[in-house]
Amino acid sequence: LEAESPLLDRLAINEFLWDAQLARRPVPLLAAKISELLGMLQATSERSDGLLGDIEHSEAMLVRLRGRRRWLQQQVERGRAWRSTTLPRLCLDGEDTAAELGAGWDGDGGEQEEAALATDVDTFLASLGGFGS
Repeated sequence: LEAESPLLDRLAINEFLWDAQLARRPVPLLAAKISELLGMLQATSERSDGLLGDIEHSEAMLVRLRGRRRWLQQQVERGRAWRSTTLPRLCLDGEDTAAELGAGWDGDGGEQEEAALATDVDTFLASLGGFGS
């Protein structure tokens, strides 16, 4: 063949054709070379089928990961919405309760008043959901 290509060089096609032309019986040589080329073609086809399966598997995994990312993003948005609405309300409720608890305490350091205040704070924290003792 006149065309130069890396594939022809790698498979030594031109050399083979030259040798086959010089042989007294070229048919067995041609049959062997065709058989060799068909074997290479089959192996390449099997390899490409395997790679195609890998690509399909990767694409399916990518679709699942995108869905997971969307779900996680929704969870983050729900968490942000909860924080923006619930936490300020809890803080305001806590300030109101703390003001009510501290209203009767004169701050002179009496042990009975401190114990009563500690009990009231524990009750308040327990009402927040498991923070009290």
